[in-house]
Amino acid sequence: MGYEVILQAGCGACHTISSIPGARGKIGPSLDNFKDRAMIAGVLSNSSDNLIRWIQNPVAIDPKTAMPALGLYQQQARDVAAYLYSLVSG
Repeated sequence: MGYEVILQAGCGACHTISSIPGARGKIGPSLDNFKDRAMIAGVLSNSSDNLIRWIQNPVAIDPKTAMPALGLYQQQARDVAAYLYSLVSG
């Protein structure tokens, strides 16, 4: 499900995600190896709950972020988080 949400939301316009066709954006960081990071956007510790919060409303956490709120429902954000954490380091 997270794969489909990422495609529909257009995450690849800003982020590189090797497993998503066409996801080669350079505005935001690469999301490859996401589970290996200590922080989310440099402001939150890397946990599933924090990532879900970030995906749903990044501006509420960091008003200066370039990442927009995408209007995703809680379950969609949960699916995206699960997908990102499932990616295997290459």
